[in-house]
Amino acid sequence: MPTKKSDTKTVKPAKKSTTASPAAKAAAPKKEAAPKAVKAGAPKAPAKKAASAVKSVENVSELVRVRAYEIYEQRGGHHGLDQNDWLQAEAEILKSL
Repeated sequence: MPTKKSDTKTVKPAKKSTTASPAAKAAAPKKEAAPKAVKAGAPKAPAKKAASAVKSVENVSELVRVRAYEIYEQRGGHHGLDQNDWLQAEAEILKSL
């Protein structure tokens, strides 16, 4: 004799709700999605590398700024050669890296 399937149903556990309460939704500021400008097939750079690259650029810029001011002071603080001071400082800093 064929066996009958059991009449019992399997019960799946309820999913946890990740949505906020209506009051929390009203108080939360709206976020806008950032525009996506990634070309198809272009490799994506990890966010950590991008953040460290930005910090590196900021650090180099700060080093150049400080060195340019040192050059300015060494020249006696005479105005009008700020671009030359910056370019000299930039060359020195980039050469040392």
